[in-house]
Amino acid sequence: MFTSTGALRSDFSDAEILALPEERKGLFFKLVEAATAERDAVAKDTSDTAELHASVRAMDVAANANRIANPPPDRIDELRRQIRANNRALGIPNNEEPKAKTRKNDPTLKALDEATTRAERARTNALASSADLRVKRKALASAILAWQSAGTPRDFATVHQEHLARIRQREMDIISGKTIVEEGPPEIIPSHLDAFRRRGKGDTINLGYRNMYPSFKRGTRVKLPSQR
Repeated sequence: MFTSTGALRSDFSDAEILALPEERKGLFFKLVEAATAERDAVAKDTSDTAELHASVRAMDVAANANRIANPPPDRIDELRRQIRANNRALGIPNNEEPKAKTRKNDPTLKALDEATTRAERARTNALASSADLRVKRKALASAILAWQSAGTPRDFATVHQEHLARIRQREMDIISGKTIVEEGPPEIIPSHLDAFRRRGKGDTINLGYRNMYPSFKRGTRVKLPSQR
């Protein structure tokens, strides 16, 4: 029914399905439906999460562009604003405040607003898909539990004997030539003793040790920088 990784098989034959008892066919189709829905929910959640990450990165880029185009006012800008206010109070013309930037006259602000809207929409979709995935997984767990409860219970000894029988059958298939096992050359992994045996690579069998003075022979007394 399931693979070694716990996923539902997708290669059921018509003979396997027809061989099921009538009371288990309904459970089988419910299990397949729940597994398919859970798989689709996982794909949608992955896609929505990727879209959320992309939209947040785009919003950061738009925010940086808007920050560069519209830096915060400094001391000089505040003094100029105060001077314009005093001149307007004295009746001096041509001291009106500059028009505030909006989406119509500032492309960076418009891009930031669009990126923020996209990120909020992506965040809503990601939360909805995550909640839907939890529901689908709960339904799949219920379907698996119903399928297993309807079957014949097996103890550890029975499962162990079946596992040993499969191992023996595989060994016999290999001996008879029905199963061909492609084996490559054995991989030789060097141990920490190899570093100890090679000159200049280490003077101890402790794992991870490196010689600080590889140009000196072993046994040479090395003076510390403070003693030279």
